[in-house]
Amino acid sequence: MTESKTKSLAEMAGEVAEANARHNWCDGEVPFATAVVNMHGEISEAWEAWRKWELDDATGAMDLAVLGGVKPASASKPEGVGSEFADILIRWLDDAVRFDMDLDAHLRCAPRPVSGSFPEDMQDLHDLTSLWSLAGKGILGLCPAEVQFGGILAFLYQCCEKYGIDLQAEYERKMAYNRQRPYRHGGKRA
Repeated sequence: MTESKTKSLAEMAGEVAEANARHNWCDGEVPFATAVVNMHGEISEAWEAWRKWELDDATGAMDLAVLGGVKPASASKPEGVGSEFADILIRWLDDAVRFDMDLDAHLRCAPRPVSGSFPEDMQDLHDLTSLWSLAGKGILGLCPAEVQFGGILAFLYQCCEKYGIDLQAEYERKMAYNRQRPYRHGGKRA
């Protein structure tokens, strides 16, 4: 059995950029405010997954419900908190490249302890995203937006450790699914 290679953030960012280009998920510039709101959306999806399934992997649960208990032939969309944490990472990588953020900024962040509950941790991720937004606007004399942005990833890593989520494995699973998705699926504006 071979061990899977841990990828660097730069390697993963390259994969995300390539998948976005191949599927036309990144046509044109995305304003900073849109990127911030999109990050909040991904965090909210992790919250909703926890509300539905707690920390269980729910991959296939939606397919089975929609298809009347018949398992689909194609790979099921990854579902659950782990998958949503992978989406936060993917969004983070996309934004890091889009806004020329230092991929290693999370290494300069003082650890922010995870709280006692999942809801509080998701609120903290929202707070960190809001601080990134405020720093990006130069408000409140906060440390640079790049360091605030790194705080999102640092805290996400801590949440994964706390909740027993293998973020690398979830990223790989989500990217494998994303690669098979149709061109320009979803039709979202940003």
